Amino acid sequence: MRLFKQLTSALLSVAIIAGTAATGLTVRTKAAATDSPLLYSTVINQWEYLIRKEMMKFPEGKYWNCKYGNSSENSCSGERCYNTRERVAKTLCCNSTAITDVYSTSWRKIERENEANQCSGFANKLSKDIWGTTELVRYENINSYEPRIGDIVRLEFPMMVNGKKEYPGHSIFITKIENGIIHFAECNGEMEDCKIIWDRSRYYHCFNYTNVQYKNDKGEMEDAVLYKGNVNTQCNVTIDYLRAHAKYYERPAVAGDLNLDSRIDSADVQIFQDTVMKNGHTVNVAESAPFCFYDMNGDGYVSTADFELLKGGSANMRIIMPGEKTTCQWNTIKHRDGFRYGDSYYVKNNVDGVSWIGAVDNELTSLTIPSKVKDSSGNWLTVTEIGYDSLTDGNNGMQLERSCTRGSKISLLTIPETVNRIRSYAFWESDIAYLYLNGNNPQLKLIDSNAFYNCQMLSCLDISKAKNLETIGDYAFAGCNQMWGLYLPYTTHTLNLGTSAKGTIFDNEKSNTTTLYFINNTGYQKLKFGSKDINNYWTKGKIKMYGKMFMVYQGDQYISRKGSSTGYLYAPQ
Repeated sequence: MRLFKQLTSALLSVAIIAGTAATGLTVRTKAAATDSPLLYSTVINQWEYLIRKEMMKFPEGKYWNCKYGNSSENSCSGERCYNTRERVAKTLCCNSTAITDVYSTSWRKIERENEANQCSGFANKLSKDIWGTTELVRYENINSYEPRIGDIVRLEFPMMVNGKKEYPGHSIFITKIENGIIHFAECNGEMEDCKIIWDRSRYYHCFNYTNVQYKNDKGEMEDAVLYKGNVNTQCNVTIDYLRAHAKYYERPAVAGDLNLDSRIDSADVQIFQDTVMKNGHTVNVAESAPFCFYDMNGDGYVSTADFELLKGGSANMRIIMPGEKTTCQWNTIKHRDGFRYGDSYYVKNNVDGVSWIGAVDNELTSLTIPSKVKDSSGNWLTVTEIGYDSLTDGNNGMQLERSCTRGSKISLLTIPETVNRIRSYAFWESDIAYLYLNGNNPQLKLIDSNAFYNCQMLSCLDISKAKNLETIGDYAFAGCNQMWGLYLPYTTHTLNLGTSAKGTIFDNEKSNTTTLYFINNTGYQKLKFGSKDINNYWTKGKIKMYGKMFMVYQGDQYISRKGSSTGYLYAPQ
């Protein structure tokens, strides 16, 4: 038989080996770069084979129940549910299939109720076996519904029952669409016996009901209602029939369909650009889309490679598997008022400029920050700071994270000469190994406390061009255990190395040795240290000072100087 020729001809065939144990396909059960993704088109191209396999497992005329004591969802029996108790309380003998996640078109997770057994459970089972997943999307735009093979359709037949509006329903699984007629598989279509029927194409417009009584588990009589289709209202199931009677339909969740319209086109490409590539967020912040919908190649990681596949269109639709744990290449913006320009995020500061607050792409290994950037209003602003103050109100989308580089791979960063301040924790726990000051006259005046906290890759820092530098704060290089050299500038003012009397620009327990280099031959450079750097580290050889003309102070107390020849200044004994 030919199944839904219009759909299969519209989809490009992609040769990929994929599937489940139930279908003979190989399916990725978790995100991993070595696994082959299961494509939507692969299932469509194998549709007839997959349907025949399910028909062999669940033969026509059998019953999807556990009459013989086998409660597996893969079992069926030759005996129907026959008494009133079984017909009303079908959970006594009927199988079921659990669906992991169902998303609405607003990305809200749907909690299924009373849909695990009989007709719904069987439709779910066929969907799981054939599509290889239990991740579905539910659509309720019935008026514009265009059926596809593989859809689960929930039918509903509102009617008055004993003076009250009731909504008996039935779930079907579409197997073929031919000459405008919808063919489907079902279980319990007559609402009384869990019978399996394949290739059905006619169903009821209306139902009748009967009031009955049965004994419950306690042996007490209870009232119930049984429904049966009105045989005089049977008709062909067509698109118009489904649009009239369907409550919703469900399809497998596919990566790349970011607006959930069941296809991949330029609208999805634009969403990708406007979300993760812009600010690290997924579509619809209120009910966020999972990152797995952006993971086109199924490697568990959202990156530029996925964007390139997305531009290829619906031929690349990958079926999403249960339990995918996906991360994103693009950093989430870390400030409520931040904006993107080029490769980076910025936020306006209180000194008539902007602060650089991180790179967009956390795969970048090197980055040059420009001196001017354009905000969302088209205004050009000067980059005057690196980092930003922490914010405390997380309920309004503000973050506590102050590091601009933690979690990124940037090892080489060039900052513009317009920067006058590096704020606290700006490079906290980063991979920064090289920091360069651009231009001939860097305006850097202040490096705040803890600015380079725990930068394990930083071995040497040259800020000798920063002639305007005034202060390096306490613990600015705390945890920088590989740092062997710090090149400092010659200034015409005192250079404060530490901001408290008992402070240190390094750590409470310094384990390595760092040499401070002073390249100066024109005049004495005055250096003011905290007591820990002088008494604990310099005297014990953990800090060395090398240069020619400089004078060392602890607070206002003069300690020593170097001025006759270039070399080390040894600590007083």
